[in-house]
Amino acid sequence: MALPLLVALAFTRFRGLDWIAWFACLCPLTNAALSSPALGPFRDFDWNWQGKLVSILATLALLFACRSLSFEEVGLTSRLKPGWWKAVVAFLVVAVGLWARRSGVLHWPDEETFAYQATMPGLDEEILVRGVFLAIFTRAFGQWRTGRTISFGWPAVLTSLMFGFLHVAGVSSAGVEFYWSQMTAAGVGLALWYVRERTGSVWPAVVLHNVYNLLVTAG
Repeated sequence: MALPLLVALAFTRFRGLDWIAWFACLCPLTNAALSSPALGPFRDFDWNWQGKLVSILATLALLFACRSLSFEEVGLTSRLKPGWWKAVVAFLVVAVGLWARRSGVLHWPDEETFAYQATMPGLDEEILVRGVFLAIFTRAFGQWRTGRTISFGWPAVLTSLMFGFLHVAGVSSAGVEFYWSQMTAAGVGLALWYVRERTGSVWPAVVLHNVYNLLVTAG
């Protein structure tokens, strides 16, 4: 996560560089949150609720602290674009189609797994990647328009690759392990970027990310 920030720093169009200092903190903060041992009631859970919650709160806290990025630019308070539902429907059709092709069998997960996959991954990863980092890369590199409704460029490529690498590296108290087969998540990241770009808000991507995770879990 630090490398794309350094690349963005070299090409930045920000006025002032305080943002790079703030958001460089996201790398050690999120890693520490996800790898730290569970405390208190979180020790009774199978999933890393504590790590995800701390990571989400750290991202929001840095957004409050850094005035260079607004909540609207990150997509948290922006309005939906006209015709936003088309991108949502397209993503759902493809996601369900992939699930049906892989297994087509529904294995209902346990209650904790369902609750976790329906909330935490999308909130944490979409606000961070398709929210904060997409805004940073858009400011740094700009985009070129490819149609009436979307603009493509380095921000889409970098955030999708970042999303893939986030799934390749598994961080735990035992250290870091790499699962290179998970790099296919970059393709999912590109699809979620399209949803973010076409809808104008990060919230549809949050919901669809969780829906996709539930389909993968169920399959």
